[in-house]
Amino acid sequence: MNRKNSKNISSVAKRSISILVFVIIFGLLIQPSAFATKGILVVYSGDDETKLIAESIKDSLDCELLEIKDLKDRSGIGGYFSTKFDYWFDRHTQIEPLHPDFASYPIVVIVSPVKKWLLNPAIHTMMDKNSLKDNMVFIVTTSKQNIKRYDSYDDNASFWQKRQRNKIRKWRSKSQKVAQQSGAQIIGHFHITTKGKSDKQLQEMAAQIFSSEGRDLPQWLLKAKNLPLWMLSNGYYGAGE
Repeated sequence: MNRKNSKNISSVAKRSISILVFVIIFGLLIQPSAFATKGILVVYSGDDETKLIAESIKDSLDCELLEIKDLKDRSGIGGYFSTKFDYWFDRHTQIEPLHPDFASYPIVVIVSPVKKWLLNPAIHTMMDKNSLKDNMVFIVTTSKQNIKRYDSYDDNASFWQKRQRNKIRKWRSKSQKVAQQSGAQIIGHFHITTKGKSDKQLQEMAAQIFSSEGRDLPQWLLKAKNLPLWMLSNGYYGAGE
């Protein structure tokens, strides 16, 4: 092989290596999402105010949203009482989808209405029927009444106030148990009281739950880790109003 051909081969090799390095670096720069943490927001679809809050959170986090549908007929007087019974007696309901693909989402935000801290039957069913052991979960709860007020009743309160406080603590423990049995790593909780608030106020409160300096879940997760762990704490319900 003469010297001229050797130089040509060397030049081609160098050019090929340069192109390969450029492709690798360019690929890393234009595809950061391939390394980003994926998240999903799950909400019970039958409560308009809760759904509104969930959609505002979705917009602030720029994540996917999954609606859990309760397939039971909840209309009329019969539906009202069946919902009450399902709440109080921890009864499951028929939901769709029954088994969401949580394996694809390391981070799960669950938005659920509560009655006296009891999770909605559809969300309760979803958490009982699925394993969340590989997920970090943040829970957002909503209620029409200010159920956090019961926490202010001490041993000097009236008999009926203490009785109500103790009931609330018992029901809160039930929700804690549901969360713990799902196997999820609960990283935080936020509660919103919806009574007396306009749609705009609810949207603003929901959007402020997570700081929106960045619109990707990894940045949100770092901030969420600093919020109170309501589901795993013994005396504190978590942030929120």
